[in-house]
Amino acid sequence: MLGTRVEIRNDSDASISRVHALHLTLPWWHDYVNARGRTAVDPYRKQTIRFAGHAEPGVNDISIPPGQNVYYDDAPLPGQTILLYFTDGAGIQWVKRDGQLWRYAADTHWLSRLYWWMYSRRGTRRLVGWLLDYARRRFNKVAPSVPLSARVATFLLGVPPVPGGASEPWLMPRNAPKKDWLYQEWINGIYLDRAAATEHADAGETPQP
Repeated sequence: MLGTRVEIRNDSDASISRVHALHLTLPWWHDYVNARGRTAVDPYRKQTIRFAGHAEPGVNDISIPPGQNVYYDDAPLPGQTILLYFTDGAGIQWVKRDGQLWRYAADTHWLSRLYWWMYSRRGTRRLVGWLLDYARRRFNKVAPSVPLSARVATFLLGVPPVPGGASEPWLMPRNAPKKDWLYQEWINGIYLDRAAATEHADAGETPQP
């Protein structure tokens, strides 16, 4: 009988916690682009791995002491790769895919912290906030190209100034433009707005701001 075994072993000197794994089928880039802006369409196929001895899949309280493991040993999994989420002994969250590690929340540059400090205060917000408005106007005009103003705003904020923040790099489809993947959710939002504006125009309506 065919099956799949997935084993996660902690070879560090400290316990890891909040262990959670997904078996993931990543889309080709054209599949992701074709699904962009279409509601209820997810080009990713995800399946939570149910570890032996843990009744509920996807729980965040699985801990693995040093030198120990958890495993899945059951029916074949349809996905192509595994996303592993865990928190190390220092409390830092990580995501691992195909041997590559990403820090879930990376430290921001000191200029980013300074910019956020100024942007969060009423007295200085107008002084620095113009950049975000300008970047949005430029991006709305030239997307999917990424204007320099958007790159500067992204650097200063640490993430693109859009709902949802930066696209998760560990979910990058094959052949995706790596240097611009950071801005993909921003581009998606602009495409969605353009589609809505076109729909309203075809219907003879005036879209609300």
